[in-house]
Amino acid sequence: MNAILKTGELLTTDAQGFIINPCSFEKISPPWTAIIADLKIAYLEIFANQLHSIYIRGSVPRGKAIPKVSDLDSLAVISGNLEECQLAKIRLACRKIKHQYPFCKNVDFLCVSYQEIMESESTLKMLIKTQSLCIFGDDLTLSLPNYKPGIEMVSHAFELGEDLEILQDELQCLGNNDIFYFKFIKDRCAWIMKRIVRTGLELVMLREQVYTRDLYPSYLLFYKHYPTQERYMKKALELAINPSDNLAGLLIFLREFGSWLVREVERVGCVRKFHTDAVT
Repeated sequence: MNAILKTGELLTTDAQGFIINPCSFEKISPPWTAIIADLKIAYLEIFANQLHSIYIRGSVPRGKAIPKVSDLDSLAVISGNLEECQLAKIRLACRKIKHQYPFCKNVDFLCVSYQEIMESESTLKMLIKTQSLCIFGDDLTLSLPNYKPGIEMVSHAFELGEDLEILQDELQCLGNNDIFYFKFIKDRCAWIMKRIVRTGLELVMLREQVYTRDLYPSYLLFYKHYPTQERYMKKALELAINPSDNLAGLLIFLREFGSWLVREVERVGCVRKFHTDAVT
């Protein structure tokens, strides 16, 4: 079982209050350099001339990665249409790379079209600009707008209610004769708990005027404003790091604390209203 590491940091801002992207090649060291190189090759082989750019984000390009704890998160911007066969190939490639480099907890990928990035209000623009490192292609961080801690940096609270509803339906319909039954539950547990902890940060971000995706400081800032809910958010933090396959317990937690969190997000007015003065 992994202990809760009291690590993580708030992203720094410049003199005007804009987030400074902390990622750089200089902060990446072995053994992460090799796995990044192999992931880049996989993207190039699968998408070839369709590749606009490739990015890595998270702890690795910030020099904060911990072997056997950290994931390698990647994002590819694609010109033209994405084919299902291409997505299947990159999914398989990421699994193979993960097995080849066991120090990496997981190799995650996201493929999105250039048009979607540039023509929508997707929070991916914010993630690329503030927390990503371009390892191939035309670097979008040079042309995207700057961001300050605020409503434009909310990426999980908007969809938490829908995420919880869909996940609970999936879990309740899951057959326990499935060979991947317990693995699926643990995978989804880790996924939703990270969203819950980061939603906790987004609840208080406007009041604190800070931003992070790191779990531990997100928990601490939530606790500062919601001390009566501390034990529930701490449990979410624990489950994000050490996910459980206890289906019944997970469903109860999501129904109770998850539902409370959705109601609180709606109460403070940071979902879909986009009025920062509603935050009290």
